[in-house]
Amino acid sequence: MTLAGRGQVIRSRRLDGGPSAHTDDLRQILADCGFQRARIRAVTARCEQLQDAARTPEQLSLDPHRDDQLRTESAIDALNRRFGAGTVGPAAA
Repeated sequence: MTLAGRGQVIRSRRLDGGPSAHTDDLRQILADCGFQRARIRAVTARCEQLQDAARTPEQLSLDPHRDDQLRTESAIDALNRRFGAGTVGPAAA
């Protein structure tokens, strides 16, 4: 991670197991850094021994709100396929 003052913090962890989304592991790595009010400018991840995308069950995300949106989108898409385009959509903000 690169902080606002251009300082860098490096953490390393090997995520064991088969192909999966390690979202919770990545959130834990960020939490383990213990930043209270740090301004983070960049987060860089290095990935090795990756699996083919077709074998990966879901995309990685660090945002639980976005995860909820992605699950909702798939349900909306299924309803629109069944009942016609534009039948269901996201609520107005």
